[in-house]
Amino acid sequence: MGAFCYDDNGQYPAFLFTHNPDFNPAGHRWSEVVKWCTDWNIATERIVYVKSDKKYCAESQWMVSHFFNSYRKELKGTRVLQDAGNCFKKDGEFILADGADRVETFPPAPHGELSVCDNNIWGIAKKWWRKEREQYCGDDFTKQALHLLWSIDWVTSDAIKACWDRNFLLDVRKPSLEGVDERLTLSNRLTFKNADRVRCCI
Repeated sequence: MGAFCYDDNGQYPAFLFTHNPDFNPAGHRWSEVVKWCTDWNIATERIVYVKSDKKYCAESQWMVSHFFNSYRKELKGTRVLQDAGNCFKKDGEFILADGADRVETFPPAPHGELSVCDNNIWGIAKKWWRKEREQYCGDDFTKQALHLLWSIDWVTSDAIKACWDRNFLLDVRKPSLEGVDERLTLSNRLTFKNADRVRCCI
C-alpha cells in the first residue's frame, strides 16, 4: 500500500504486507532481508509480516489502519483520493478521513482510470521490476518481492506528476467532454526510462 502526492515524492513510502515466512523478523532468513533492506535503503518497518497459511495478503481494513497510524502526522490536513472499498472504512467512517482536509472516493467503474496508483505508478514500477528482478535477485522469490518495493521507491516525482496530469487532465487548460472521450481512447499507461536507476542497482 502506498500514496503519492502531485507535487512531492516520498512522504508516504509504500508498505509490503506479506504472509511470506521469510519476512518474519524471528525467521531464519531475516538477516538476509535486513541486508537487502540496507543495500536498497528500505526501512525494515515498512515490511509487515502476518502469520498465515494463505499465499496472498488480501487488501483489508487493518492494512489501511496501519498505513494511517504510521503517517497520521503527515496525513493531517491533506486531501485524500482513495478507493471506495470497505477496507477503507471502520464503523461506517473512512479511516483516512480522520484529520484530513477532505476525502474523495473513486467511483467503482472509472476507478482504474482515475487512480494514479492502479493506472500508472504501480505499472511503471512493475515494468522495471519484471525486467530486472532475475538480474538482481535470481530466482529468489523473497528477494524479488522486496525488489518490487524498491522499484516503487524509484518512481520519480516527475513521473508521479505526469501520472496525475494524465489521469485528471491537469495538463489541459480547458477540459471538455470531447477531450475526455478522446483521451479515453488512448492508452493511459505511461512509461519512463530507467537508465538512471539501473546505474544504482545493487
